[in-house]
Amino acid sequence: MVGKVINLLYVDDQLSEIAQITKQFRLAGYTVREDNATSVAGIQASAVKLDPDVVLFNIGLSEPAIESVRAALADGGSRASILAISHEPDAPDRSSWLSEGTSDAMSSTQTDLLMLVCQRELANAKSRRRERALEKMLREADERCNGLLGSSRDAIAYVHEGAHVYVNPAYLELFQYAGGDELEGLPLMNMVVSENRSELRNFIKAFGRGDRSRDRIEVTAMRSDGHTFPGEIQLQPASVQGEPCVQVLFLDVSPEPDMASRLAEYHQRDMLTRLYNRQYFKELLDSAHLKAMNGEAEGTLFLVELDQYREICEQSGLTAGDQVIREAAELLKQSSRPEDVLARYSESSLVVLSEVVCPDDAKAFAERLRSRMEQHVVQADSRMITATCTVGVARIDQQHADAGSLIASVEHICAEARRLGGNRVNVIGTTDAGTNTVSAEEVITEINAAISNGQISLTFQPIASLKGDGGERFEIRPAVRTDGDTLLPPEHAFPDAAELGLTKLFDEWATDQAVSVLGECNTNGRNVTFFLPISTSALLDSAFLESLPQRLPEGSNVVLQVSENLAQEYYRQTLDLSNRLHAHGCKLALDEFSQGQNGDKLIELLQPDFLKFTSEIVTALGSDKGKREYVDQISQRLSSHGGQCIADQISSAQQLAAIWQTSLELIQGDFVAPASDSLEFDFDQFVA
Repeated sequence: MVGKVINLLYVDDQLSEIAQITKQFRLAGYTVREDNATSVAGIQASAVKLDPDVVLFNIGLSEPAIESVRAALADGGSRASILAISHEPDAPDRSSWLSEGTSDAMSSTQTDLLMLVCQRELANAKSRRRERALEKMLREADERCNGLLGSSRDAIAYVHEGAHVYVNPAYLELFQYAGGDELEGLPLMNMVVSENRSELRNFIKAFGRGDRSRDRIEVTAMRSDGHTFPGEIQLQPASVQGEPCVQVLFLDVSPEPDMASRLAEYHQRDMLTRLYNRQYFKELLDSAHLKAMNGEAEGTLFLVELDQYREICEQSGLTAGDQVIREAAELLKQSSRPEDVLARYSESSLVVLSEVVCPDDAKAFAERLRSRMEQHVVQADSRMITATCTVGVARIDQQHADAGSLIASVEHICAEARRLGGNRVNVIGTTDAGTNTVSAEEVITEINAAISNGQISLTFQPIASLKGDGGERFEIRPAVRTDGDTLLPPEHAFPDAAELGLTKLFDEWATDQAVSVLGECNTNGRNVTFFLPISTSALLDSAFLESLPQRLPEGSNVVLQVSENLAQEYYRQTLDLSNRLHAHGCKLALDEFSQGQNGDKLIELLQPDFLKFTSEIVTALGSDKGKREYVDQISQRLSSHGGQCIADQISSAQQLAAIWQTSLELIQGDFVAPASDSLEFDFDQFVA
């Protein structure tokens, strides 16, 4: 049954016949996702929503005509095969329907033939999707390559039959040419003095014959104005638009007295935005916080989060995402003062370290930046992209124990603002109206009152097993019931809690409730495991960690869950948590795991019992063989010490079908079941 998923779109008004055909597919072992439409608008909408593999068109319909069906599918972006179906015993004339553009024609009573033809067309649909995915990947790879070449500080050219066919801006700058058209078609020999040309010609010829014994040559290079400099040429095989050529890396090897300082700056910069990188910025923030603690100087920290960065990358590609973050950095440079420190803090966030201390000035700067980003339009590969940002603002003073807690507080208020829709400024210590926030004591009183009044309850989202191991697993989260009987996350119901570091109160309550509910389940003979995400506030609270042996019975089926980003940021605290849990016979889960450069090391050090892959990795499994191999590698690594991996945030049957191609066994997401206040769920329905 692995991979036997089919998306069927019926253009048919015979509901009983539709039900019979669907039944035959299911009896043949298919998982069927179906839709029915009998109008042009309905067909177009279904093409977008369902992305059908096969369209079954009832030739007995008077409307819509077959040409209208084809046009509606095309308008919906679908290339699905159309099968002409007759509900009469006699098969229709295949030749006439094939000439109308259908892939085949038959009677719905020819069940075996219908199954075989659909199997063929399903394979064709998968091939078409793979082809489109490969075309997109190739196009994005070319765009990314061109973008990297354009932003590279190395002088790079492509040479075909000895003449330039492409040069990057650094190459133009090195030789002092105004534009690439001046060098197009110009022989590479013209870039060196006449005394070097014979040796260079022989070097290129030898390279073209496959002789790699020598891959570089020292020359005296000549700029457009006739001035010379000592240079080095390095060659690599390459291609341009399918034609073989040679990549030339031209280095200026003139002695540079400030080479050490340039190298230091290189290690401090983000290559895409040319702002400072995260590591160097954290050093500067530590220094600024230390000065504030010593009473020497204060300032303000701004965290700028791009609200739609992930969606832009998913919908328009990584190249478009790079362009958005690059132009956001330019807006930041234009909006900031020369003495401000700017950095790229994460994939989708930028930071500013400013000496501004006036709250009104800080708020005005943040609002100005937010407004400029909202109005800015990014053009990426003929697409017009708009994005908004959320800005978190915090005073650098003596109120935070260290720089880590300062940045964590700003991340909290940014996350809160983004959960409320983003595109806003959130300032620590003020509300939107600019008044002081409530005190910690007042928030604690409100939270305790909500607990006492029964306003806080647990929600449960199932984690299903594809292998049917017999256990029941749920991710649990606390939720606050409002007057309108709506369940809200605690950070929405109590927005000041995160800023004041009080989210640990919800973690403590949820941990105690989880143990209580598990006791009831055990009494009823149920084998239940709860996954409980914990917040930054709880992870950084030593009292919470020390209380775990008393809160959790030894060997308890409560798995504490920490996101990968949180574990990276607060590694020592996460390691302490892992050690305490394992020493007590309990377990740790690493959530939102992506294919980051430090992920493997994190697994090695923390030894998590469970690992949840991000939705980006899960979505890519169907089209990216490398991602599937990576997922299998990590799954095997965890299983070697009894751990398991989970495919998280599954939202479609296509994702589930892709998971079947991997060694993943556990799945979670709204497609499996949304979170609810019930512990009732049929865990056998996803077992093969």
